[in-house]
Amino acid sequence: MDLTGVRWDVVTEISLRTTSCGPAEEDVFFVFTYDDGTRLAVGLGDTDYLLPQLQAMPGFDNEAFIRALATSEEGSWLLWAAD
Repeated sequence: MDLTGVRWDVVTEISLRTTSCGPAEEDVFFVFTYDDGTRLAVGLGDTDYLLPQLQAMPGFDNEAFIRALATSEEGSWLLWAAD
């Protein structure tokens, strides 16, 4: 996926959402929440180059990311929030 559509200047939150759809379907998504409340979901499989960029963000919660990937249940984990 082309992430040039991510509106980085107005992202207020980044979370990781897991579903019980895998492994036949994409079941892990980064969810970008914007200041107007809209969201953009990006499948984890589409973002090999994105994770290092996110991990470099001040306040990115690597432990929450690891916990989210270790579960097979549906859920949402907050990874980063704007100050």
